[in-house]
Amino acid sequence: MLILIFFLATLGFGYFTWRYAILNPRAQGPYRFVAFEGITAIVLLNYRVWFADYLSPLQIISFAALMIAAYLPLAGMLALRNYGKPGEHFEYTTELVTTGVYRFIRHPMYASLLFLAIGSYLKQPLDPPGAVIFVITVAAVLMTAKAEEQDLVAAFGERYVDYMKKTARFVPFVL
Repeated sequence: MLILIFFLATLGFGYFTWRYAILNPRAQGPYRFVAFEGITAIVLLNYRVWFADYLSPLQIISFAALMIAAYLPLAGMLALRNYGKPGEHFEYTTELVTTGVYRFIRHPMYASLLFLAIGSYLKQPLDPPGAVIFVITVAAVLMTAKAEEQDLVAAFGERYVDYMKKTARFVPFVL
């Protein structure tokens, strides 16, 4: 059953990720696909212990990370829609957005993926397959953000370079 769920998720991620990558060739598509796959695998590996010992400190940290992961894409999409003058897709804006959540971090949606991976991984952190998948997932998210930053520098030029100097990539004032 888990293999079927993973396969169906892969088809869905493939459809949405590759469809946009083919219509609008962008370097981050493959990395984003790997990140989605990794998060799905971590969730499926850990679903049995998702609510086990839910008041332990590790589980509380995990749930906090998952709540942050739920908030960030909503705040990011809202800011892009309201301030970015999006074209055919909400993330392809014609204006550089530096307000809302973007005032604090450059990549709230990719930060969301990191927090989702962290929260899911912390459900069972000593599981070796999960640890390997977690590292690959984090690397894929980092590469996705770097690739997107190249696109954004090309689109917005020196304004984006200045924004990069003032704003953290994923965690305000830290990373």
